[in-house]
Amino acid sequence: MGATVPAVNGNFSLGNTGFTSQYINNQFSIWNEGTYAVGPNPNAVHANFGTWGDHTTGTGNYMIVNGSILPNRTIWQQTVTFPGGAQVTMSYWVLSLALPPGSLRVMVNGTQAGTAQAAPSTIGTWSLRTQTFTAPANGVCTIALQAVTTAGSGNDFGLDDISFSYACTASKPVWLVPNPKPNALAWVNRTSGCEPLCVTWHDVSSVPGGQVAARLWDFGDGTTDTAKDPEHCYAVPGTYQATLTVWSDSGCVATATALPAVTAHPQPVVDAFWSIPGGTWSRDSNLLVPYDNPTLALTVGLDSSVSPWTLAPGSSMWVDWGDGPREVRGFGGSGPPQLAFSHTFVPQIRYEICVGLQTSQGCADTLCFTVLGSPGMELPNVFTPNADGRNDQWAPNYIAVDWAEWEVRNRNGAVMATGTRPEDFWDGTYHGRPAAAGVYFVIAKAKNVNVVDPVVLTTALHLVR
Repeated sequence: MGATVPAVNGNFSLGNTGFTSQYINNQFSIWNEGTYAVGPNPNAVHANFGTWGDHTTGTGNYMIVNGSILPNRTIWQQTVTFPGGAQVTMSYWVLSLALPPGSLRVMVNGTQAGTAQAAPSTIGTWSLRTQTFTAPANGVCTIALQAVTTAGSGNDFGLDDISFSYACTASKPVWLVPNPKPNALAWVNRTSGCEPLCVTWHDVSSVPGGQVAARLWDFGDGTTDTAKDPEHCYAVPGTYQATLTVWSDSGCVATATALPAVTAHPQPVVDAFWSIPGGTWSRDSNLLVPYDNPTLALTVGLDSSVSPWTLAPGSSMWVDWGDGPREVRGFGGSGPPQLAFSHTFVPQIRYEICVGLQTSQGCADTLCFTVLGSPGMELPNVFTPNADGRNDQWAPNYIAVDWAEWEVRNRNGAVMATGTRPEDFWDGTYHGRPAAAGVYFVIAKAKNVNVVDPVVLTTALHLVR
């Protein structure tokens, strides 16, 4: 504990009372050295002094001193009782009335406390001075302010607002029983995976003889949570170190920092480009695979517009052509992150193809697309409808066709037979009777949904019996 108390009449508002002095009091003139007065105006008691007011209010009293030419004379003295052993700080305000300034020291029970301190080097200005000392065991202190300067010229000063502050301590043995510190502990259901990686953290902290009252997760990516078993998703690739801070019901805190690190691996985005014989690499689904050479060259790799164009060794790429086993190839880690594939199909109207890429960390992506086939047609020029089960019917040979139209005419231009569907054929009859052997003329058209204009072919057809 401590206190600040003013000295008795420390602001001199009660005049020349409450203290003793070896200086001579003269309320009318302090022209001679070693004299003092208590009042509001130094000029009233010494013509060479100014009219400076007191420190307290500016209009009250203070002690106005003409310094003695005798050394170590007591200017002001008072006996004060403090708690035994207290650390006491004496404070007083001093003003220089003339220069050179005087110098003051504090004496406690006849012993100097600290070092002497000079009055301000500028006249007419109040300045605070302090000195600290230790009160004796009985607490009784006779405190004196003494002048140590003996100059006859200058060495004149004012004193005001003398006070004391002190602090004292007491001790008593106390038995402390510490509250138990929590054991902060947690685990996570998985430590790696592909972005976005969602994991579940589990708080398994304990408090001996108590319980966990609150917790704070820091997931290492700038986000936090206070749930006991929170789910958290890491949206950006990287390795994250989470921490868990728990508070017990008695206010103790502990932090688990050595939790398993969680790594979110980059999610690849696969891309593909293809070409036909003599064609240009493209991603255009309108590119037609020719019916007479249905070969497709395909490059599979990373989509550089959304993924960094690097791929670690151990990665793989594959193509499912839709007509057989998946074709898989490994990537060695050097060069552009892409691989070339090629495949020859049975001609079709549509080729449904899927490609995929899997990184060495197991992150994968799949892309499926459709490539269109062009229509084709061939016209046989001989058939023998003689009911021997061989070459008894005539029809165009279609390749990747879903629409067809044809007609057969004789040499006179008469229509002998027509077809409007790919499955239609001519059996060599006309109005239910066998057509005569000879040469007939055919015009046929065919197309599929991938084209606007049909394929048109003509031929001379020989009917042989």
